[in-house]
Amino acid sequence: MSISSAIVCFALLLGVPAEATRLDGNRQSGELKEITAEALVIEGTSGPVTIPAADLQDVRVNQAEGTAAPLLVRMTDESLLAGEKVAISAGKLKLTSSELGELSLPTEQVHSVLLVKLDAPQVGAWNEMQSKSSQSDLLVVRKGDNLDFVGGTIGSVDDASVALIARGREVKVPRERIVGIVFSTHKIARGNPVCEVSTGNGSTLRVKSLEVKDGQARLALVSTVPLQVPVEALRSLDYALGRIVPLMKSISRQTLPPGVSEATVAVRNHAYSSSTLQKVPLKLGGKNYSDGLLVHPQTKLEFTLNRQFRKLRTVVGIDENASERSRFQPVVQVQILADGKPLWEQEVRWDAEPATLDLDMTDVKTLEIITSAADGKIGPLRHVDFADAKLIK
Repeated sequence: MSISSAIVCFALLLGVPAEATRLDGNRQSGELKEITAEALVIEGTSGPVTIPAADLQDVRVNQAEGTAAPLLVRMTDESLLAGEKVAISAGKLKLTSSELGELSLPTEQVHSVLLVKLDAPQVGAWNEMQSKSSQSDLLVVRKGDNLDFVGGTIGSVDDASVALIARGREVKVPRERIVGIVFSTHKIARGNPVCEVSTGNGSTLRVKSLEVKDGQARLALVSTVPLQVPVEALRSLDYALGRIVPLMKSISRQTLPPGVSEATVAVRNHAYSSSTLQKVPLKLGGKNYSDGLLVHPQTKLEFTLNRQFRKLRTVVGIDENASERSRFQPVVQVQILADGKPLWEQEVRWDAEPATLDLDMTDVKTLEIITSAADGKIGPLRHVDFADAKLIK
């Protein structure tokens, strides 16, 4: 899904220092001038630079870190709204937030409300409470160093108490005893946001539209809730949101060389140091990569793409972790095929610069990578790296 063909997301942010990152990893710093459905414009040291929206990964606004708000409302679209005060009555949740202002939200679009800050060991327990399958609401309380819950129907919430209806009785539980509430029957629906906006006080907003004008960011969440945020409260705009998929995740079939029985040996995102036999990151062109494929010669890999992607981007070369490469001078032939048709074919040499690939995957159903060596050997010096290998929608 392209940004321009889906939902309009645009902004005018004059004079805001920022850094924009492209999907290929290149960065541009300067003053953020404009974001439209088609492109971002940032004023660099040599003048304005335009980055197509389809190539945009994220934007980081260079502002001081804010202070996290004590309350956190999780919407059914998985947006997190941070604030200082919350109340529920008559089917509405009212949130007071220094950044978002006074909000009135339909309770049916609220999945949970965290009412206190948690200690680190309790965060996992709270996340587990939110994922419980239940036919009733959950009132979450502390039980020693752990968390526990009571099931029922959540009624009104005010500064003093939370009303819980259980077994036909309404009980008002003092707020100081409560960690949070979970509306388990309000199901999560992630939708397809254009971008994800984070703010200084801890809000994470999954938005389907965004406009910044006169110092205010006006946006609508995926759940259609309208919000307004001061421009100075913005910290990042993430446009990737599932558009970048590691190539490894799409592997559907492997034909391994003789003597190699473990898939983790043929395809992995690390190499072994020849001196310590410890796992180390892939290394090409003197640079370490934490993600990618490391492949033996005489290997065939198949990837199912189902016409979902626009690009394949990766850096290809003989892994540089082996200390004796110059002695054995490994060379591996690499072929990349799209639906059986050659896209890229090259002899990958130990002494050559890594090749940076940006291949068109439009309408490709099946991708194949085939590696071979003239002598048929598969030794550790011959590993081919496909570093930072990613598919882009």
